[in-house]
Amino acid sequence: MLTGLAVLGSLVYLQHYLIVRNYQQLFDHSIEIHERVVARQLEQQENFVQKMQDLLEDEAKARFRPLLPFCDGIQERQEACLQLAQKIQQGQAPAAELLEELVQLQTANLLKTREAYAVLLFKHGEDFGYRKTENVTSVAKVEDIRAATAESLRKVITNRAQVPAASLAGLLLTDYLQAEQQVMEMAGNLSGGKMLTCFFGPEFYPIVASDKIKTVISVGSFAFGPSPEDFTLVVAGDSLKLAPDGSVRYTFQPERRGQQDLEVKLFLTNHLTGEVRQQATSTSSYFIR
Repeated sequence: MLTGLAVLGSLVYLQHYLIVRNYQQLFDHSIEIHERVVARQLEQQENFVQKMQDLLEDEAKARFRPLLPFCDGIQERQEACLQLAQKIQQGQAPAAELLEELVQLQTANLLKTREAYAVLLFKHGEDFGYRKTENVTSVAKVEDIRAATAESLRKVITNRAQVPAASLAGLLLTDYLQAEQQVMEMAGNLSGGKMLTCFFGPEFYPIVASDKIKTVISVGSFAFGPSPEDFTLVVAGDSLKLAPDGSVRYTFQPERRGQQDLEVKLFLTNHLTGEVRQQATSTSSYFIR
């Protein structure tokens, strides 16, 4: 009987050990994934801001240059979040308090972004050609992003259970950076024109060869020129029409593994003359395991 109990106890311990080890491997993998996602998000931000800077070098777009310090402010504020998350991922204690501090900092930053966006439109909306009703609607959209993300961050920290702090920090960062990127995209769209951005959302990492890739391709707003229906996107040979908000969802399946590029071209059709002219080209990189 004692031998049977001893064997049973050993089996229970072995099962516990294997479960813990497997979970640890999963957690380690999730931390690695989040690090890749955050790096990619920051790269997208830099590319987006650079494209906007290039666009606003045109003197015809000079009235939209206040958008640049707005985006700079977002990037400056998020630095503190990145540094705090790094401390958590390095194992600094107390992890629970640092995670709570990270959520509070991110929530405060999102509120500052919403306020800065409202001030931006209040001061420059008329110069941008926006009516007051459009300003109100646009600020309300940013508030929706802020509120939904703040709720999501709080749920992550509340339901953390046995998830390691380093993995939670990565998850919090990806949610937060995605929200800030959405607002930067909205700000960029105020300038109208020819900015093309292609987003591979965090929920699609890691990408493996058998997966279909879902992207959102966005073009600057059309408040001061042709309407979205006048444009066509060509992606990997596929011609796509834009939604009224200037975006299109595109799904495709990669044919090989490794580093790859997705080229997107934007064409404008002049319905009076029938002329079709290329307006912009954008290339986004992604990696297939």
